[in-house]
Amino acid sequence: MSFKVISLVLLSGGAACSLAQADGLSDIRAIRSLTAEGSQVIRLAAQHRLTAAYARAMKQEARDQLVAELQAAKSNRVKMLAGEAIDALDKNDAGALGQIALRLFAMEGPHERAD
Repeated sequence: MSFKVISLVLLSGGAACSLAQADGLSDIRAIRSLTAEGSQVIRLAAQHRLTAAYARAMKQEARDQLVAELQAAKSNRVKMLAGEAIDALDKNDAGALGQIALRLFAMEGPHERAD
């Protein structure tokens, strides 16, 4: 094998690893964002700063997206947290959603935030 072929194989393997990490990171970020948004909607609705219909629609949209993220996630831990977020959203538990968002934020690690 030539040096160029070996270099290409090593580079492509590294790229695949980076893509896998990026996919996992994007799952974490998406679920974190949805949990934080759900928490905020519940808090604003409790303060009567959102109409009930709007809050209900926003929570349903967040729930639908969380279900899609749960189904698409590769990591069992991320799937578990998405499931916990769905349960907390169903219970209107803004505090639990906030705690899940913090756990997901910690899982992001030293990467720069996307938002």
